[in-house]
Amino acid sequence: MKIPNIDTLCATIDIYNYGFADLKQNRSADLLIKLEQEKCNAKEQQTQGMNQTHIITIGSQSFEILPNGSRGYAYILHNDAYEVKIAQHRSRKESFYPIYIRLKSEVLWSMGVEKAWNTVTEWITANIGDIKANKINRIDLCCHTDEIEINAEDIDTFEGKFHLDNFYRYKRKICNVYFGSGSTGKILCRIYDKTLEVKQKRQKLWFMELWQNAGLNPEKVWNVEFELNRSFMKEVKIETVEEALGSLKTLWEYCTKTWLTKRQLDRTRLTRCTIDPVWQSLQEAFADFQSKELIKREKQLESSAYALIPGTIGNITSFAARAELTDIDEILRMIKSQGARYLRRKETDFEEVIADKMALLK
Repeated sequence: MKIPNIDTLCATIDIYNYGFADLKQNRSADLLIKLEQEKCNAKEQQTQGMNQTHIITIGSQSFEILPNGSRGYAYILHNDAYEVKIAQHRSRKESFYPIYIRLKSEVLWSMGVEKAWNTVTEWITANIGDIKANKINRIDLCCHTDEIEINAEDIDTFEGKFHLDNFYRYKRKICNVYFGSGSTGKILCRIYDKTLEVKQKRQKLWFMELWQNAGLNPEKVWNVEFELNRSFMKEVKIETVEEALGSLKTLWEYCTKTWLTKRQLDRTRLTRCTIDPVWQSLQEAFADFQSKELIKREKQLESSAYALIPGTIGNITSFAARAELTDIDEILRMIKSQGARYLRRKETDFEEVIADKMALLK
C-alpha cells in the first residue's frame, strides 16, 4: 500500500502596492506598522528574560512573532500550520517577493495541499493585500509505503543522476539513505524508516492511525521523499505554485524514472539492469493523486497531546523527588500554586497562556 502526498511547500508572494508608497487603503502598510510594534514587544520580553511566546492575531490566524528577522525578511511569524516571513520594504530587486510562506506538514496532511494553499492565500489577500504573483520555492513530494525496506546490500542497486549518497544506521540496520544534496543540488531524495522516526521522536504519532486507516502496516512504513528546490523548478519552467500542483504526476515520474531508480542486479552494467518491481509500482504513486484531507486536525491534536504525557510525568516525578513529596494530590497542588506564582511574575496566568497556545494550534 502507498500514500502519496506533499509534505512541505514553500513559496514567495508579490503584493500590489506593497509597503508605504501609497498609504491610502493600503493593508500592507497598516500591517507593517503593527508588526514593527509587536516585534519590539517580543524583543523587550526577550531582553527581560521572559521565556514566553509573544502571540499576535491577524485576521483569522494567530501567530508567534519572533524577535528577529531573516535574510531580507524583517518579520517572522509561526503557528502550527504556516511559517510566514514578511519584508519591511519592497526590494529593489524585482525577483525578490516581499512575502514568504511555508506550508507545514501538519496542515498538508490534515487539509490537503490545495485547500491549505487556498486558505493561506485568502488570508494574505484579506490582511496584507491583493496578490500580484507567486513563485514556487520548494516542494517535497513523498510517498509512505509498507512495500519497501532498504538494507545494506540495496545501497548499490540505486542508479540515477545524483552524485552524492549517504546512509545512516540504527542498531546496525539501515534507517536513512540520502541521494543528492539539499544545499548544492537541485533535487534531494531521502528514503527512510518513517515508523522508526515517529517512534523515536514521539512526534506526529497521528501517522500511526493514518497508516492503519489506509491499510498500511504501521510497524514497517518507509517514506520515499524528493525535495525539489527553486533552481530545479526554473530548469523545468515551472514558475508558480499552481503550475507545480498541476505537474505533480510529471514531477514524480521524473524523480522516480529518470533522476533515481532502484534496479535488480541482473546485468553487468547497472544502467542496463531491470527496474525493481517494487520501485516500478512506486513510480505510479502520483498517477491518480487527489489533494484531500487524510486525517482530521482534531486527531492530530489529540495524538500530539498524548505524546506529551511521558515527558510530563517525567518532569512531575522529578519535581516530586526533589521536593520530597509522594502524595500525588499534594504534588499537583504544589505545581498549581508555584506555577501560578511563576506566571504572575510574567504578568499572565494559566488561562491566558493556554488560550494563546490553543490559538497557535488551531
